[in-house]
Amino acid sequence: MRRVLKPGGMLICAEPNNLAGTLVQSSLTDTQSLAQRVDDFRWELGFQLGKIAAGRGDISLGDKLAWLFQQVGFVEVRCYLSDKASPLIPPYAGAEQTANLALLQQMLSDAEQPYIEQEAEEYLHALACPEQARFTAEYLAQREAQRQMILQQLAEKRFWTGGASVTYLVSAQR
Repeated sequence: MRRVLKPGGMLICAEPNNLAGTLVQSSLTDTQSLAQRVDDFRWELGFQLGKIAAGRGDISLGDKLAWLFQQVGFVEVRCYLSDKASPLIPPYAGAEQTANLALLQQMLSDAEQPYIEQEAEEYLHALACPEQARFTAEYLAQREAQRQMILQQLAEKRFWTGGASVTYLVSAQR
């Protein structure tokens, strides 16, 4: 990006920290034990570290973005947090709620599950951590039960989430 930006040009990027989303509360987390909440975080952290180890990118790069810009010679680096949340609250009315509901349903669809398991296997291999591999095998069964519970709550219009996320808005000048 720095190479193609003209001198004095401004770069603006938005990047998430997807790991933070694991800590967002919902109607599902309201009933989970401490151990289950910790397992959810461990799963996501292992998945993301494995993805990085496999060379498939960092989906929580937002935390590092300002530092990376500074490291490659950008100046006037500024970093902000987006304050936009995407809540999903029954009865899921309005355009934004409808879009959020469709996105969640796609993420939970039967078609996505084999893909996630295949990715997890690839990332675990790259991570080379036998302890995480054992944990993941057990966790995937729990994850399916959680997925079914969310789908049931959605069908009954009982699922809610505040939809908070961490997204960095970073600008820099060449």
